[in-house]
Amino acid sequence: MTRVRATPLLALSMVWLLAGCSTSLRDNLQETQAEDIVALLQQEGVAATKQRANDGTWSVVLKDGEQSNAEQILHLYDMPRQQHQSLTDIFPGTGLLPSDLEEHARYQYALGQELASTIERIDGVLSANVQVALPPKDPKQVDPPKATASAFVRYRSDQRVDLMKSQIRTLIARGITGVTADDVSVFTLPVYPPPRSQSARVVSGWFGVRYVAADSLWVTVWFVLPWLIVAALAVAVVRLRGGLPAGWHQRVIKQINRQWKRGRPRDAFGSGSRPPGPRSGDVG
Repeated sequence: MTRVRATPLLALSMVWLLAGCSTSLRDNLQETQAEDIVALLQQEGVAATKQRANDGTWSVVLKDGEQSNAEQILHLYDMPRQQHQSLTDIFPGTGLLPSDLEEHARYQYALGQELASTIERIDGVLSANVQVALPPKDPKQVDPPKATASAFVRYRSDQRVDLMKSQIRTLIARGITGVTADDVSVFTLPVYPPPRSQSARVVSGWFGVRYVAADSLWVTVWFVLPWLIVAALAVAVVRLRGGLPAGWHQRVIKQINRQWKRGRPRDAFGSGSRPPGPRSGDVG
């Protein structure tokens, strides 16, 4: 029965495959959503990439062991960002005749969706929700109530969106007829990044190269792999030539001793000679 021995190259292939294992974090995404998630995870120290599926959608892929940390980051930052409905989505033009109250409610909701989508275009804004209150028109009322609006904005803590409250009020007021900036209230909430886990910690090693702790195995493989390949090739060459000759280690030792003696410094009395003087056992 022939025994199959695992060669060094086979072992290296197994290490390579284990180091490159990956898992899908999110599927069926638009390209912009996948790009936003990848940029966020990379900024938080999680290595992630986007891949295109056969159906044209996009997926976010990361290495095994990083899924828990990535899920926490996505939950905190509300990613992927939800798509707001537009006026066309809410009023598709089906030809039906809704009631005045239903049409008024749908218009308020659509207006809030449009304004929230506009606010989310501001750098640093994670999510926005705008509520619009438009009192129905009643010709019998002498002093009808004023229209108002309110906005809830979540933003990254490293982006001072809270300093833009007045601009956000003006933006909302200009989008609603009969509303001034004083009629708009804006509440902002900063979102702080989660503390980085040990896997996201930046370490230094292998000749001073700095890398994320989660990539330790990958970096080790890249640094050790060339030396293992050279050793495997050397062993293969020796085997092809019939192995090393007998007594090769003794020849190596003799050659080292010969080179050492040649390089040894000579004294004033010649190589290997002892200076004149009393020897042990001589009587003075």
